Amino acid sequence: MIHSLKVGRANVFVIQEEKTIIVDTGSPKKSDFLLQSLYKLGVTKNSVSLILLTHGHLDHFGNINEIRSVFNAPVAIHREDVGALEKGQDSYLKPTRKRGALIKPFLHGKIKGTSPDMLIDTTLSLKPFGVNGKVVHTPGHTDGSLSVILKNKEMIIGDLLMGGHIGGFFLPHKPRHHYFAHNMDTAQKSIQRLLHEKPSKIYVGHGGPLTFRDIQKREF
Repeated sequence: MIHSLKVGRANVFVIQEEKTIIVDTGSPKKSDFLLQSLYKLGVTKNSVSLILLTHGHLDHFGNINEIRSVFNAPVAIHREDVGALEKGQDSYLKPTRKRGALIKPFLHGKIKGTSPDMLIDTTLSLKPFGVNGKVVHTPGHTDGSLSVILKNKEMIIGDLLMGGHIGGFFLPHKPRHHYFAHNMDTAQKSIQRLLHEKPSKIYVGHGGPLTFRDIQKREF
C-alpha cells in the first residue's frame, strides 16, 4: 500500500508491506510535520527498512537528516545524483518552459549535506527490504532520477511527470511535464519505458496521482 503525504512543495510516499519504505522526505524544515504524519500511519522506528530518494532536488530530500536520525534506516540514491545530497542543495535546474524560468530564482536553499548508505546504478530489488517491487533508473528530470515499480503496477516516479499547475495546486490529476528537466528527450524515453509496463496508478512528486489512461490521452 502506498500513502501520499504532501510535505512542503513535494509529496512524500510511504510504502507499507512487510516492512516500510519511505520515498523522499519533502521540503526542508518540515521534519516535525513529516514525523507526525508517519506516526499516524503506524510507522515505527523498527519498521522502516529503507529511505529512498528519487532524485537530487532539495524539495525531495529536505528532511533527510532528521528522518534518518529517527528511523536509523539506510539511505539510497542514484549514483548520478549523489553530489547534490552531499552538498545539501539542488542539482542543476534546467527549465523546460517559461514558467520554470520564472520560478527558478526563487528555488534556492541548502541543508547540511550527507552521504547515502547505498548507491543505485540501474535497478534495485526491494524484496530484501520487505516490499514486493523494484527501483529502476529513469533519467531525464535529473541524470539520476529513480522510479519505484510495485508488483501491482503502482508506480512512484518522482518528478519525471507532475500533476496539474503550480506544483499540483490546480488540477492535480492532469498529467504534465515538469517545469525542469536535465534532458527532455531522455525523460520522454523514460516515460515511454514506464508506460510500456501499463501502470495501474502513478504517483508523482507534485500533484497526482495520475492514471495510465490520462497520460495516454496527453500523448507523452
